[in-house]
Order: sequence, then structure tokens, then C-alpha cells
Amino acid sequence: SAIHNLKLRASYGQFGNDRIPPYQYLQGYKFGSGAVIGSDYQLGVTDWVVANPRTTWETATNLDLGLDFSFLKGTISGELTYFYKKTKDILVTREASVPSSFGGVLPSENLGKVDNKGIEAILRYTNKIGDVSFNVEGNLTWVKNKVIYIDEPEGRLPHQKAEGRPIGQFYGYKALGLFQNQAEISEWAMQDGSGNVNIKPGDIKYEDISGPDGVPDGVIDVHDQQFVGKSDIPEFIFGLNLSASYKGFDFTMNFQGATGFDQYLRWDPFNQESNALAIFKNSWSEANPSARYPRLSTGVIENNRKNSSFWLHDGTYLKLRNAELAYTFKKYDFFKKVGVEGLRVFVSGNNLLTFSKIKDFDP
Repeated sequence: SAIHNLKLRASYGQFGNDRIPPYQYLQGYKFGSGAVIGSDYQLGVTDWVVANPRTTWETATNLDLGLDFSFLKGTISGELTYFYKKTKDILVTREASVPSSFGGVLPSENLGKVDNKGIEAILRYTNKIGDVSFNVEGNLTWVKNKVIYIDEPEGRLPHQKAEGRPIGQFYGYKALGLFQNQAEISEWAMQDGSGNVNIKPGDIKYEDISGPDGVPDGVIDVHDQQFVGKSDIPEFIFGLNLSASYKGFDFTMNFQGATGFDQYLRWDPFNQESNALAIFKNSWSEANPSARYPRLSTGVIENNRKNSSFWLHDGTYLKLRNAELAYTFKKYDFFKKVGVEGLRVFVSGNNLLTFSKIKDFDP
């Protein structure tokens, strides 16, 4: 008798995405550099893209398993859903495995495969105590995705392969902090291509993990780039909705947040003698060796501009998206006399608060 509603549901199906660029099956041409023929300049014509007559739409296979429930005459209710979506024939260009000497513009091909799976949950509590009615609703989505197949060059080192990794995971050098003195620089692997003569204390230190044969070689170059940090796609998205009413008053608040993702934020303070954010007071110096940011300098320090884990920031945030307080007047005789059927006065605000470790920027 405590169960008010209980429903099991399941769905399975395939659907296609036909919103792809048209006419890919036709050979394309475009105007390009020309020549003077006689006394007139004539535009030239060149290939635009290699035709792909086998282009087709992307296909997704989707499985949903769900449970809807409510107890105690609907006081407690919710939904729980597991989903699995496998997308294949994703249109990508085969750029990595074909040498640049090919000379043509390659077409998109139905090569990519991606998996997505996760859980969506909603839980509500609705009740009334005296003249006060209130509702609390929380929602949470967890999603895990990974690349099943993408075009990659043959012989790519294991730490540089995108297959099996999340979509959108950041790629670059793994930072090991900041150099503290010249002796540390001299003993470290060469990371500037010139025997570290351009590296100074306070610059970013990178990990030497691999040479062309997969073994550390004392040189930090493109072979040492790897997947770092997390994806820029949140692993968890959540929300909280609160509402209450008392006689003519009603109040609502809507929170939303996300976690399990990184944001890439890199700056060049004082480049071209420009101003800088106050956060760069926490830059390296001999008096501040445990600083968050590298040493300051006018211009650009190329070593510190490389894509690396140093500039990754935890993107976790919680926002108060909306809040509203209102009062609805009863249908007094006065309102009827002036032709007013109803009157509601309210004050509301959007994006009122943001809680995040990222400062000065919207996470």
C-alpha cells in the first residue's frame, strides 16, 4: 500500500543522423590562382575535395532501461535510467594516416566509432505542512564516453593513442612543477632544443617519458606529448530545484553544477607590456618558490606556452541559476472594479552566484 506508482521501462533502437554536409559524393572544384592569357588575367580552377561516393549518414544504437517510482501517495517520487549509446560511421577526415605529400583535400569518411553510457537519476520530495507547501527535486547525470575508433598514424606510441580514451581529453606535455634553481635545470632533460640555455628558474618543467622508440632519451620533444588531465566534457551534471509557497507567497531557487572535467586556461601576462590579472601576484620568484604560476617576464616565454597539464584547471562549479520571490494578490473587489482579473508581484534574478575554484572566468 505504500507504493503509489512503479513502472519498469525499456527501449532499444537505431536512428541515423542525416545532418551532414551535402554533395560529398561529387567531385568539387573551386577558383584559385590564375594566369595572364593574352592581355587578360584568367582565374584558374583546382580540385576542391576528393569525392566520396560511399558517404552515408551516421548511425546510433541506443538502449534505455528505466524505473519510475513514487511512494507514500506521491510524497517521494523519482526516475532512474541507464543508457547505452553506440555511434558508428561518424564522418571524420583521414588526416593522420595519410602523408601530407598526398597533395589533395581528403573527403570525410564514415570511420569514427564512439561509446556513451551512463545513468540519469531524479528524486523528488513533495509535502505540505499547514499552509506551507514545498518541493525539493534533485537530478544527477553520470556519463562515460570513449573513442572506439579514430584515424591515427601507424606506429603511434601507446601514450599518444586516442582510442579507448574519453572524447575531448586534453593533449600535451605533463608538467612536473617549476624549476627552482639552475642546478636543477642543468641536470634535467633538454626541453628547449638548445641545451636548456633558454630555461630559467621559475619556468615549467616537463616529463621526459619517451623517445622515438618509446624509451626516455633525455630530450623532451613531440614524442613526450601525451593525454593529460580529464576531458572538457563533464562526467557529472547535477541540479537542485527548491520551491515553497505560503498563502499568497511563493519562492523558487534553481541550482545547477558539473564536475569531473577540466578547463584549459593559459595566459601571457605583460606580453607587449600589457596589464595582467591580480592572480599573477602568485607567480614564481625566489621569495615565492611554491607559486601557482611561472616567473613573470615581458614578452612571451615559449617554454611556458606549450600545451601542458600545467594550465589545466578543475572545472567543477555550482551556480544559482535563478531565484524568485513573488506574491499573488487575492481577487479583491477593488481589482474587479478596475478590471484587473489577477495581480502577481515578483522579484527574480538570474546567475546570481557561482561557486568555483576558477576565478575571474566563467567555469
